[in-house]
Amino acid sequence: MLTRTENIEGFHLKVSGTEKEIYVEFERTEEQLLLEMMRQHFEEAIRQHTGLKFDNKAMWQKIEGRLNEWFREICTERLLEPEAVCRAREAMIHKLRDHLIKTIRDFLRANTKRLQRGAG
Repeated sequence: MLTRTENIEGFHLKVSGTEKEIYVEFERTEEQLLLEMMRQHFEEAIRQHTGLKFDNKAMWQKIEGRLNEWFREICTERLLEPEAVCRAREAMIHKLRDHLIKTIRDFLRANTKRLQRGAG
């Protein structure tokens, strides 16, 4: 028997119904926390007057680590092998990268004058 396939908006691969459920759970429970971590990172860069000299690699590692921890927990709770629902995690990473790009744009747009004063 074939399992149903689903679409996740903005993600190019079809996913299983289970992967879609995990993704929706991520949106409902974890996504806002990770977005807040991104915003705090950029706000800290402004407070420290470092402008664009922030450590975004460390920030991304922290976010990805938090996502991996959540993903392992949800797979354990649902008795799933992470490899069996890996497209759900890929979709989450894809969405978080899109959020990161938007956050950087918003950061630059909101702080262009402040960054120019600091550079001059």
